[in-house]
Amino acid sequence: MRRHTTLDPGSDEGTQQLTNLFLGQSTGDIRRKLQKIRGPNSQNLETFLDEAWRVFSNREEGYKQGMKKLVAVVKEGEKGKHGQGPPKQGPPQLGKDQCAFCKKFGHWKNQCPELRKGNEHRKGDQKKKK
Repeated sequence: MRRHTTLDPGSDEGTQQLTNLFLGQSTGDIRRKLQKIRGPNSQNLETFLDEAWRVFSNREEGYKQGMKKLVAVVKEGEKGKHGQGPPKQGPPQLGKDQCAFCKKFGHWKNQCPELRKGNEHRKGDQKKKK
């Protein structure tokens, strides 16, 4: 310690300065906790170091618990998406060899016999109207 600074950790003044330096350079959550336990009678540096280590360890546990909760929420949201929601709008899907007009299998719309019958009836109706 004497190599880098002239502070004497054994003296009251040196302990006070080291405590202030330690508090000033700590992260926010550790600083808040250390300021709570500081009180009027200043404790030794080892107590501050132990408490800082405890807060740091709890921070990791809190992070892990938060991640577990987040994963659970995401999984729960994915479960709700399957099989729910409004039914699909629009025409039903056609098979590979299914007519789009009569929905029968074996031919396509351009070869549909029912469509041809319908067109012949319409042509005849149009001729009668003229």
